[in-house]
Amino acid sequence: MSVAVISVPDPMHSVMNTSICRACGKILHLECGFMEEIVRHLYEHHRFALECSGSVLMGVCAECRTKMNDSEGADDDGNVGYL
Repeated sequence: MSVAVISVPDPMHSVMNTSICRACGKILHLECGFMEEIVRHLYEHHRFALECSGSVLMGVCAECRTKMNDSEGADDDGNVGYL
């Protein structure tokens, strides 16, 4: 008798998230376990089961932040306006 073994990836550590820069549109694919803490917090404190697969994180990439800092001026911590 043969048995089929199905490997199910650990959703906390094999999640591919997509990050998109709002300024230039650059797309970065991130595969790391950083979402584990967020997933745990959302479930433990809010009873919300986050599904990370297919998540899109919006923000500003390092290159665009540098351009913004150069053109708009930054505070002592390198933050510009909303950053």
